[in-house]
Amino acid sequence: MNNNIEYCLQFCKVCQHQKFNLQEGIVCGLTDKKPDFADTCAHFVEDQEKKERVEVRHRDSFVATQMVNSNTRLIHHIVDVVAVYLLFFVIIKISLSTGSRLWYRMTYFDVILFFYLVKMSYYALMEIFFSKTIGKMITKTKVVDMEGNKPTLFQIIFRSFFRLIPFEPFSFLGTDASGWHDKMSDTRVISDKAGL
Repeated sequence: MNNNIEYCLQFCKVCQHQKFNLQEGIVCGLTDKKPDFADTCAHFVEDQEKKERVEVRHRDSFVATQMVNSNTRLIHHIVDVVAVYLLFFVIIKISLSTGSRLWYRMTYFDVILFFYLVKMSYYALMEIFFSKTIGKMITKTKVVDMEGNKPTLFQIIFRSFFRLIPFEPFSFLGTDASGWHDKMSDTRVISDKAGL
C-alpha cells in the first residue's frame, strides 16, 4: 500500500470514478473509501474533462504566483511613459527637420489623437515582437497569457487598446497588481525567470 495520499490523489482527481465526500474529501465512487493503492489503481479510468480542469487550475495558480508586484508595475509605467514621449517627440523632430508643414496644420485634437496612436503602437509592437516593453526589459519581466504562453496577436492589440482608458494606469494598484489592460485581455506580467 502506498502511504503517500498526495500521490494517489493525483490519479483520483482525474478519475471518472472520483466522488467527493464532505468528511473525507475525494474518495473512490466504487468503494466510497480514500485511495489505498500501491502504484496504480485497478479501477482508474481517466476523465479527460477533469484532467483539463486540473491542468488549467495548475497553470492559473502558477501564473498567479509568478506575477510581479505593483512596485515593479510602477517602474514599467514610468519607463514606458518616458519612452512613449521620447518616441513622440523624435517623430515630431524628424518630421519638422524634413520641412514638413503637417504639424502646423494639425489641431490640438489631431496632436492628441496622433499621440495616442504612437502610444498604442509602441506597446503593441514591443509586446508583439518581444513580449515586453522597455520597462519590462529593465525589470526582466514579460507578458504572458493566462496559461503562461506568449499572448496572441489579438490579446496584445486589445491589451494595447485598453491602455487608452482614462485612469487605467491606476488600475494596477490593486492587490494582484493586474491592470484593466491585463484583466480585459486575459494576460499577466510575470518574471522572466518563471519556469514556464
